[in-house]
Amino acid sequence: MLFAYASMDHYLKADGKLGFVMTQTVFKTKGAGDGFRRFRLGKQGEYFRVLHVDDLSRLQPFEGATNRTSVMICQRGQKTRYPVPYTLWKKGTGRIRVDINSSLTDVLNETTRSSLWAEPVVAKRLTSPWMTGRRRALRALRKVIAPAAYRAYSGSCTWFNAIYWIKVLDWLPDGMIVAENLADVGRAKAHRVQAVLEDDLVYPLLRGRDIGKWRADPSVHMVLTQDPVSRTGIEEKRIKLHLPHTYAFLYEFRRELLARSGYRKFFQKSAAPFYTIYNVGPYTMAPYKVGWAREDPLLKCSVFTDAPFGTAAKMIIPDQTVQFVGLTNAVEAHFLCAVLNSVPAITIPLSYTTDITTHILKVIGVPAFDPDNSLHTHLAALSQQAHQLAAAGDESSLADIENKIDEAVADLWSITEAELRDIRGTLVELA
Repeated sequence: MLFAYASMDHYLKADGKLGFVMTQTVFKTKGAGDGFRRFRLGKQGEYFRVLHVDDLSRLQPFEGATNRTSVMICQRGQKTRYPVPYTLWKKGTGRIRVDINSSLTDVLNETTRSSLWAEPVVAKRLTSPWMTGRRRALRALRKVIAPAAYRAYSGSCTWFNAIYWIKVLDWLPDGMIVAENLADVGRAKAHRVQAVLEDDLVYPLLRGRDIGKWRADPSVHMVLTQDPVSRTGIEEKRIKLHLPHTYAFLYEFRRELLARSGYRKFFQKSAAPFYTIYNVGPYTMAPYKVGWAREDPLLKCSVFTDAPFGTAAKMIIPDQTVQFVGLTNAVEAHFLCAVLNSVPAITIPLSYTTDITTHILKVIGVPAFDPDNSLHTHLAALSQQAHQLAAAGDESSLADIENKIDEAVADLWSITEAELRDIRGTLVELA
């Protein structure tokens, strides 16, 4: 957004005001937007104050463009004062896209507008992404915002899903399987191979599309070739000797696997096995995981562990579109899941980001699980009930459990009943 800074420097006199149409992401993105949010003309130059932002990202007002549009009004010579008035425009009941040729009256009739406020999500770091919401809700959420006691990770990354992701066609009595790679998934396509494989390295795979609030249902499998301890591919001699059918299947794609961009970047110099993948560590093999879909606009968490595998069950492995925390204790996993599925926790990432990756646990202050804390164990029990009710499709009883979770989490973070109402109202306006 250098043009905005250059325009203010060139055209504005002291206390002059200027409006810009710009991408809304400059207020919400971490890293790239930090410099813009200094709101200063140069490192030692004049400040400028953001007076108001209109968020039009839900309207997509420009024909043929899908970028997230906003309008910023600023004033030269003053520091930005928080919170900043922030109007969120949303479509009403009219057509999907507002006609750029419509009159202002027609646009106002076709849209709704929420008068919200914006401020840095990390109060002590003024260049951090803006969170938006009702003013009282923002104050209440300050009780929640802190680093969590847990760290999240991204799921496995193969750089060539069409090879590693498979469909199991048959389960053979000797522990072997008949499988076929999903040759058409992902950007890079592979030739289709049907083969008999040992089942040792085959696991149920959980993709972002497979996970939701209180549920996780893997729909495909993957060949997991990584040693989670060494963080590189399992030694070739070992696979050749003990899993010759699996090795033959992988060798069928050796040329393509060596050409993967990620392999060339991270593993080519070390001559790691050609089937080496990424984002697999001890946390991947944790017996219990709490995860969510990275690309879902709403945080929707589930506890997952094993899935049916032939006549038995086997550990679920998350794909990179799933973000997760690995845990060794089922009760602790359900405690974490209950907290993350509460209204305050869901509202925070929705208020400041469009990408709910691992960074959200740097601002959702989930405390470490204490088995002697009755509130913690109560939340875990509620999560277990919620998973059971979601599986049974009992939405009415599930809604009651979710209300109890919100109330318990409010106690956890010392949020009052009135503050919880404001947070719920903000969630409705932002969703």
